[in-house]
Formats: sequence, C-alpha cells, structure tokens
Amino acid sequence: MNDKTVVTKKRGWYQRPYLNVGLSLLLLTLVYKFLNPNKDTSENTLDIGGPKVELKQNHSKSDITSQSAASISQSIEAISVADPNVIEAYRDSSWKVIPTTQMTPHRINFDDNSTDRLEIRQAINQVTDIPNNQLEEWWVGTAGPESITATVSNINTEQVYRIHLQWLENQGWQVTMVERLKQLPESF
Repeated sequence: MNDKTVVTKKRGWYQRPYLNVGLSLLLLTLVYKFLNPNKDTSENTLDIGGPKVELKQNHSKSDITSQSAASISQSIEAISVADPNVIEAYRDSSWKVIPTTQMTPHRINFDDNSTDRLEIRQAINQVTDIPNNQLEEWWVGTAGPESITATVSNINTEQVYRIHLQWLENQGWQVTMVERLKQLPESF
C-alpha cells in the first residue's frame, strides 16, 4: 500500500444534514395533506380595508349581454353567397365610412403607401379587428368602377377574409360586405 493513499469513508443518507431536513419537510407536508384532505384554503384569507359595501345595479350582467347581442344582431345582415369557399358572408349597418383626405375627381391608387391603401387598411381593421402588424394583404384589386375587393388574412390565426369596399365621393371608403373564407382562393 502506498503512503499517499487516502481512504474516504462513504457517508450514509442519515449523515447528510440537508437531505435530512428536506426529507423531514416532505414527510411533514404529506402527513398534513393526509390529515386535512378537503380543507378549504379560503378560510385563511385576511380581509383588508373597511366595511364591505354592496353595489346596487339596475341591470344584471346577463341583461346587458343579451341587450348588446340583440343590438349587434339587428345591425348584422347575413348574405347568401354561392362560392363554396365562403364560410359566411355579412354586412353590418353600423360600419362607418372611413373619412378621406382625398379630393375629387378620385382615381384609385394601389401603390403600397398611397392614401387609398392606408384608408383601405383602416377599413379592413375596422371590420376584421386584425391589427396592422398581423395583417397579410394577398390581393387588393378593382371590382368595378369605384369599388375594390381585398383578400387578407391574419398571420397569427390564418383566418382569411375577402372584404368588399365602395368609394363614396367626398366621403371615403365604405365596407359593403365581408366574406370569411375557408382558405385562400386559388386565383384572385
């Protein structure tokens, strides 16, 4: 045997203080949970503040929700469309005209940052609630004199819409119909 040989003695689990403390806490927790299985922790809450005041309301939440739903359903009109790619088509009488700064005579400008394109995007945001940073424009093109069709999607949800807009002289762009599509059309 060499003089420099070091003999180490292995320590048992009972000789490790951190392990002992951890195991003891775990055991205590398990015993507590076993003895108090259905105890409601809300009893241990502390009320802070003064006396509780009861608020009186004229309408219940369900009344307000049903009134809101009724007013929304009155303004939305379903439209029948023969295209099998259309999930639903509708128009809403509450949609506002997007005010314009353009003068007459009006010619549609399809350039990316033109006033027309900015106002068209604003109209699309109004009816789809897609934020500008999530809006993917697939097609914006004419659909007749002073009217266009825009095919867009939400890059996060991949929901596709076809938006129909009409130019109203001296007023701006008005959405006339929204079609929610199953998928992007094969052709525009």
